[in-house]
Amino acid sequence: TKEMVQYKRGDGVDLTANLYLPANYDGTPRPTLFWAYPREFKDAKAAGQVKGSKHKFVSAHWASPIHWAAKGWVIMDDFSLPVIGEGDAQPNDTFIEQIVSGAKAAVDYVATRGVCDPKRCAVG
Repeated sequence: TKEMVQYKRGDGVDLTANLYLPANYDGTPRPTLFWAYPREFKDAKAAGQVKGSKHKFVSAHWASPIHWAAKGWVIMDDFSLPVIGEGDAQPNDTFIEQIVSGAKAAVDYVATRGVCDPKRCAVG
């Protein structure tokens, strides 16, 4: 099943992702694949915009992380990983801190929902 989810980074930046649960999901925490790429923004408002649609057709092509859902994994696809540089600051000034914060927010979100085993996570 596919669900568009929203959650917040530690500094309050709004984040989104497409959460996929395997067809045979039984309510237990599963290994989870986080599929994302960092993107630069000059303000938090632009970074927090909802992207995508829960109505978008899912295409399971050869490079799609969706194949892992068919194997029983939970997938956080296209999860937000913004790197923001507001004012005179450049996004890369705090790149590592922001990437870690965004990844932690994504793991915390699915772990809190009980669908992710935080000791069995992969990043693609």
